[in-house]
Amino acid sequence: MTRVENGEGARPPMRVAVLHGGDSDERDLSLASGAAVAETLLARGDRVSLVDPLGGVTQVRTKADLPRVELALEPSEIPPAPGRGRCFEVMTSAEVAGGLRQADVVFVALTGGWGGDGHIQALLDLMEVRYTGPGAAAASHALDKLVARRLLHAAGVPIAPAVAVSAALSGPRGRAELRAAADLLRQGPAVAKPVRGGGSLHVELVRTVDELHALLAVGPGDLLVERYLPGREFTVGIVGDRALPIMEVTPPTALFAYGAKRLPALHSRKCPAPIPAGDAAVLRSLALRAHRAIGLDHRCYSRVDLRCDGTGAPYCLEVNALPGLTEISMFPQAAATAGWSFTDLITTIIGLTLAPRTG
Repeated sequence: MTRVENGEGARPPMRVAVLHGGDSDERDLSLASGAAVAETLLARGDRVSLVDPLGGVTQVRTKADLPRVELALEPSEIPPAPGRGRCFEVMTSAEVAGGLRQADVVFVALTGGWGGDGHIQALLDLMEVRYTGPGAAAASHALDKLVARRLLHAAGVPIAPAVAVSAALSGPRGRAELRAAADLLRQGPAVAKPVRGGGSLHVELVRTVDELHALLAVGPGDLLVERYLPGREFTVGIVGDRALPIMEVTPPTALFAYGAKRLPALHSRKCPAPIPAGDAAVLRSLALRAHRAIGLDHRCYSRVDLRCDGTGAPYCLEVNALPGLTEISMFPQAAATAGWSFTDLITTIIGLTLAPRTG
């Protein structure tokens, strides 16, 4: 058997299946993340396959086999994905399921959709394969903002005041939700975002109930209406039990919009963040507590987004249990500030997955 040289001596090449693409609104980000991971694994000397739950398997033998992906700057530029039935059909096919079972590890580079809400992880559990990232429950917790908020609050992680508003706005429940949203808006502007989803898709700043009605009319589904925090914004990457250097992000407008998040030229990033050591310690502690509150353990990685109010007090916005792994993604850039190459990061994530469970 061919052996691969690494910093710790020779090792046999691994068989790694990289899951990417899928049915998410951020399919392009997932395709790009998967290609970046596969290229790194190929350079390590591993045997790599790319698995798209909507497309099937591609054996990666050279860089020429990798897909070329350009990230969309507007949600409307992303082609609509077929129904989720297609994901189940592909994932349970003999070719895909057999290949996943033969892999030493499955690297999950999916973002949102079935990969983000725990469905793919549940299938992988049934196949009894080892995979990177969160388990089915933790993935679902992170993607559902209402569930995540309950878990964060129970763990003592500060979250901004918010109310949930159903898309229908009908009946006594709908009227009560609308009254609660109106009360919140009387205290100042709020951020309306889909209850399930990420990537700043369909996230809007609203100041009146009429603006909230208009947003619901375009169909993003049930919304979380959360008090707007006007202070500085930070993101903290977590790898296992370690917090990466804190990154401060400064968007060009009041909100970190979809397009601005994907194009670094449209916002400012500073890593490490220019903040006092005491403040940095608080943010790292909050990020680690949020990571664990969602159900992520020492074998997982995440990116925790935090924002401060007008007094400088930090609040947790969300925990991204499967952050992007492209060359422009914030998570690998924070790892680079810590002195890790992209290969170091991917190798560490796989190492966490293969480590024995504790407890």
